[in-house]
Amino acid sequence: MEGWSALHVAAMYDYAGIAGQLLDADPDSIDVRDNNGRSAFHYAVLWGSRQVVQLILARHPKAIRAVDNCGHTALHVTVKRGEGNFLELMLEAEPELLQLIDKQGNTLLHLAMLECRESLVENLWRRDPSLLRAFNASKKIPFHYALARRSKELWEPMQWALSIADIVSAFVGSGMDHQQHFRPVVEKQCEALFMRLNQDVGSTVLEFLGFEPIKQPPSSNYHPC
Repeated sequence: MEGWSALHVAAMYDYAGIAGQLLDADPDSIDVRDNNGRSAFHYAVLWGSRQVVQLILARHPKAIRAVDNCGHTALHVTVKRGEGNFLELMLEAEPELLQLIDKQGNTLLHLAMLECRESLVENLWRRDPSLLRAFNASKKIPFHYALARRSKELWEPMQWALSIADIVSAFVGSGMDHQQHFRPVVEKQCEALFMRLNQDVGSTVLEFLGFEPIKQPPSSNYHPC
Protein backbone atom coordinates (compact mmCIF):
# COMPACT_ATOMS: atom_id res chain seq x y z
CA MET A 1 0.00 0.00 0.00
CA GLU A 2 2.50 2.61 -1.20
CA GLY A 3 4.66 1.95 1.85
CA TRP A 4 2.09 3.32 4.33
CA SER A 5 2.49 2.80 8.04
CA ALA A 6 -0.38 2.74 10.52
CA LEU A 7 0.54 6.32 11.40
CA HIS A 8 0.23 7.35 7.76
CA VAL A 9 -3.32 5.97 7.69
CA ALA A 10 -4.26 7.68 10.96
CA ALA A 11 -2.88 10.94 9.53
CA MET A 12 -4.93 10.54 6.34
CA TYR A 13 -8.20 10.19 8.23
CA ASP A 14 -7.37 12.68 11.00
CA TYR A 15 -7.60 10.03 13.70
CA ALA A 16 -5.69 12.06 16.27
CA GLY A 17 -6.45 9.67 19.14
CA ILE A 18 -5.06 6.68 17.25
CA ALA A 19 -2.09 8.72 15.99
CA GLY A 20 -1.30 9.69 19.59
CA GLN A 21 -1.39 6.05 20.72
CA LEU A 22 0.87 5.02 17.85
CA LEU A 23 3.39 7.73 18.72
CA ASP A 24 3.26 6.70 22.39
CA ALA A 25 4.03 3.11 21.44
CA ASP A 26 6.73 3.99 18.92
CA PRO A 27 7.95 7.61 18.79
CA ASP A 28 10.26 6.75 15.89
CA SER A 29 7.25 5.99 13.68
CA ILE A 30 7.14 9.71 12.91
CA ASP A 31 10.21 9.12 10.71
CA VAL A 32 8.74 6.27 8.65
CA ARG A 33 8.38 7.18 4.96
CA ASP A 34 6.19 5.84 2.15
CA ASN A 35 7.52 4.94 -1.30
CA ASN A 36 7.60 8.63 -2.23
CA GLY A 37 9.57 9.58 0.87
CA ARG A 38 6.56 11.15 2.58
CA SER A 39 6.14 11.04 6.34
CA ALA A 40 2.90 10.84 8.27
CA PHE A 41 3.16 14.60 8.73
CA HIS A 42 3.20 15.05 4.95
CA TYR A 43 0.01 12.97 4.85
CA ALA A 44 -1.71 14.98 7.57
CA VAL A 45 -1.09 18.13 5.54
CA LEU A 46 -2.00 16.55 2.20
CA TRP A 47 -5.34 15.35 3.55
CA GLY A 48 -6.06 18.47 5.57
CA SER A 49 -6.03 16.57 8.87
CA ARG A 50 -5.91 19.49 11.27
CA GLN A 51 -6.01 17.54 14.54
CA VAL A 52 -3.14 15.28 13.54
CA VAL A 53 -1.17 18.28 12.27
CA GLN A 54 -1.56 19.95 15.66
CA LEU A 55 -0.70 16.73 17.49
CA ILE A 56 2.52 16.17 15.56
CA LEU A 57 3.58 19.81 15.81
CA ALA A 58 3.13 19.63 19.58
CA ARG A 59 5.09 16.40 19.97
CA HIS A 60 7.51 16.39 17.06
CA PRO A 61 7.92 19.92 15.63
CA LYS A 62 11.05 18.86 13.74
CA ALA A 63 8.80 16.66 11.59
CA ILE A 64 8.25 19.80 9.50
CA ARG A 65 11.82 19.43 8.24
CA ALA A 66 11.33 15.94 6.78
CA VAL A 67 11.72 16.01 2.99
CA ASP A 68 10.15 13.67 0.44
CA ASN A 69 11.78 12.38 -2.74
CA CYS A 70 11.05 15.70 -4.46
CA GLY A 71 12.80 17.66 -1.73
CA HIS A 72 9.50 18.95 -0.38
CA THR A 73 8.73 19.35 3.30
CA ALA A 74 5.19 19.45 4.62
CA LEU A 75 5.54 23.23 4.55
CA HIS A 76 6.07 23.11 0.78
CA VAL A 77 3.00 20.88 0.52
CA THR A 78 1.02 23.37 2.59
CA VAL A 79 1.88 26.21 0.23
CA LYS A 80 1.10 24.14 -2.87
CA ARG A 81 -2.30 23.28 -1.39
CA GLY A 82 -2.98 26.86 -0.34
CA GLU A 83 -3.52 25.93 3.31
CA GLY A 84 -3.08 29.27 5.04
CA ASN A 85 -4.00 27.97 8.49
CA PHE A 86 -1.41 25.20 8.35
CA LEU A 87 1.17 27.69 7.12
CA GLU A 88 0.62 29.83 10.22
CA LEU A 89 0.89 26.83 12.53
CA MET A 90 4.12 25.58 10.98
CA LEU A 91 5.88 28.93 10.77
CA GLU A 92 4.94 29.62 14.37
CA ALA A 93 6.65 26.35 15.33
CA GLU A 94 9.68 26.78 13.04
CA PRO A 95 9.84 30.41 11.75
CA GLU A 96 13.26 29.98 10.12
CA LEU A 97 11.72 27.55 7.61
CA LEU A 98 10.39 30.53 5.68
CA GLN A 99 13.74 30.35 3.84
CA LEU A 100 13.22 26.76 2.65
CA ILE A 101 13.99 25.88 -0.96
CA ASP A 102 13.23 22.69 -2.89
CA LYS A 103 15.44 20.76 -5.33
CA GLN A 104 14.61 23.25 -8.09
CA GLY A 105 15.69 26.14 -5.89
CA ASN A 106 12.10 27.31 -5.48
CA THR A 107 11.28 29.26 -2.35
CA LEU A 108 7.86 29.04 -0.75
CA LEU A 109 6.95 32.19 -2.67
CA HIS A 110 7.95 30.61 -5.99
CA LEU A 111 5.68 27.66 -5.20
CA ALA A 112 2.79 29.89 -4.21
CA MET A 113 3.16 31.65 -7.57
CA LEU A 114 3.46 28.43 -9.54
CA GLU A 115 0.29 27.08 -7.92
CA CYS A 116 -1.55 30.44 -8.15
CA ARG A 117 -2.16 30.56 -4.41
CA GLU A 118 -3.16 34.22 -4.25
CA SER A 119 -4.18 33.96 -0.62
CA LEU A 120 -0.63 33.03 0.43
CA VAL A 121 1.49 35.20 -1.85
CA GLU A 122 1.23 38.47 0.04
CA ASN A 123 1.40 36.66 3.37
CA LEU A 124 4.77 35.19 2.41
CA TRP A 125 6.51 38.22 0.94
CA ARG A 126 5.33 40.50 3.73
CA ARG A 127 6.89 38.09 6.22
CA ASP A 128 10.18 38.22 4.34
CA PRO A 129 10.52 40.74 1.46
CA SER A 130 13.83 39.13 0.43
CA LEU A 131 11.76 36.29 -1.06
CA LEU A 132 10.67 38.69 -3.80
CA ARG A 133 14.20 38.86 -5.16
CA ALA A 134 15.21 35.22 -4.72
CA PHE A 135 16.22 33.33 -7.87
CA ASN A 136 15.48 29.65 -8.34
CA ALA A 137 17.59 27.19 -10.34
CA SER A 138 15.96 28.50 -13.55
CA LYS A 139 17.16 32.00 -12.67
CA LYS A 140 13.63 33.26 -12.17
CA ILE A 141 12.29 35.41 -9.39
CA PRO A 142 8.70 34.81 -8.21
CA PHE A 143 7.55 37.85 -10.19
CA HIS A 144 8.26 35.95 -13.44
CA TYR A 145 5.59 33.41 -12.53
CA ALA A 146 3.11 36.05 -11.49
CA LEU A 147 3.42 37.53 -14.97
CA ALA A 148 3.37 34.16 -16.72
CA ARG A 149 0.10 33.28 -14.99
CA ARG A 150 -1.39 36.58 -16.20
CA SER A 151 -3.08 36.86 -12.85
CA LYS A 152 -3.77 40.37 -11.64
CA GLU A 153 -4.35 38.99 -8.15
CA LEU A 154 -0.79 37.63 -8.12
CA TRP A 155 1.26 40.44 -9.61
CA GLU A 156 -0.65 43.60 -8.75
CA PRO A 157 0.10 43.69 -4.99
CA MET A 158 3.69 42.67 -5.65
CA GLN A 159 4.48 45.36 -8.20
CA TRP A 160 4.32 48.01 -5.50
CA ALA A 161 6.75 46.08 -3.32
CA LEU A 162 9.25 45.55 -6.13
CA SER A 163 10.86 48.71 -7.40
CA ILE A 164 12.14 48.87 -10.96
CA ALA A 165 15.63 49.11 -9.43
CA ASP A 166 15.05 45.79 -7.66
CA ILE A 167 14.09 44.10 -10.90
CA VAL A 168 16.95 45.62 -12.92
CA SER A 169 19.56 44.75 -10.28
CA ALA A 170 18.16 41.23 -10.03
CA PHE A 171 18.56 40.70 -13.77
CA VAL A 172 22.03 42.24 -13.85
CA GLY A 173 23.15 40.22 -10.84
CA SER A 174 21.88 36.97 -12.33
CA GLY A 175 23.91 37.26 -15.52
CA MET A 176 20.74 36.80 -17.57
CA ASP A 177 20.59 38.33 -21.01
CA HIS A 178 18.94 41.74 -20.67
CA GLN A 179 17.68 41.90 -24.22
CA GLN A 180 16.06 38.49 -24.00
CA HIS A 181 14.58 38.68 -20.52
CA PHE A 182 14.10 42.21 -19.28
CA ARG A 183 12.38 43.87 -22.23
CA PRO A 184 9.58 41.26 -22.41
CA VAL A 185 8.93 41.85 -18.71
CA VAL A 186 8.65 45.59 -19.18
CA GLU A 187 7.08 45.84 -22.61
CA LYS A 188 4.99 42.75 -23.20
CA GLN A 189 3.97 41.32 -19.87
CA CYS A 190 3.77 44.11 -17.31
CA GLU A 191 2.60 47.32 -18.88
CA ALA A 192 1.31 48.47 -15.50
CA LEU A 193 4.79 48.27 -14.00
CA PHE A 194 6.26 50.47 -16.73
CA MET A 195 3.38 52.93 -16.42
CA ARG A 196 4.55 53.68 -12.89
CA LEU A 197 7.85 55.03 -14.20
CA ASN A 198 8.63 58.64 -14.86
CA GLN A 199 9.40 59.09 -18.58
CA ASP A 200 13.02 60.12 -17.91
CA VAL A 201 13.59 57.26 -15.48
CA GLY A 202 12.14 54.79 -17.93
CA SER A 203 14.42 55.99 -20.72
CA THR A 204 17.45 55.89 -18.44
CA VAL A 205 16.71 52.28 -17.44
CA LEU A 206 16.33 51.18 -21.03
CA GLU A 207 19.51 52.97 -22.13
CA PHE A 208 21.41 51.32 -19.27
CA LEU A 209 20.26 47.94 -20.54
CA GLY A 210 21.32 48.74 -24.09
CA PHE A 211 17.86 49.48 -25.54
CA GLU A 212 16.74 52.46 -27.54
CA PRO A 213 14.73 54.85 -25.36
CA ILE A 214 11.03 54.77 -26.12
CA LYS A 215 8.80 57.80 -26.33
CA GLN A 216 5.85 56.44 -24.40
CA PRO A 217 4.87 53.40 -22.36
CA PRO A 218 4.13 50.37 -24.54
CA SER A 219 0.52 49.68 -25.37
CA SER A 220 -1.16 46.35 -25.87
CA ASN A 221 -4.48 44.61 -25.56
CA TYR A 222 -3.18 42.61 -22.65
CA HIS A 223 -5.65 42.12 -19.79
CA PRO A 224 -4.04 40.38 -16.78
CA CYS A 225 -6.88 38.25 -15.60
